[in-house]
Amino acid sequence: GDVFTWGQGNGGRLGLGDELTYLLPTPLLGLSEKRIVKVTAGRDHTLALCSYGDVYGWGSDRFGQLGFGSNRLESENPA
Repeated sequence: GDVFTWGQGNGGRLGLGDELTYLLPTPLLGLSEKRIVKVTAGRDHTLALCSYGDVYGWGSDRFGQLGFGSNRLESENPA
C-alpha cells in the first residue's frame, strides 16, 4: 500500500530526504514501487515491511534501531 508521512522532519525521520516540517500527509515516493504491508514508528525513526519480507528504515539510527550495522546517526531516505 501507499505510505504517507507528516510532522517534524528532524533527523530525516519522515523519510522525505530533508528535515522540513510537513503539515499534511505527504506520499513517501521512495517506497511507491514496493508493496508495503506494515509500518511502525518510534519517536525518531520508522520501519516499513514489504510483502516479500524486505524491511526499509529511516530516521535516527543513534542506537542501531534501523539495523544498518554501522555507527550511522541517521538516514533521511528509506534504506
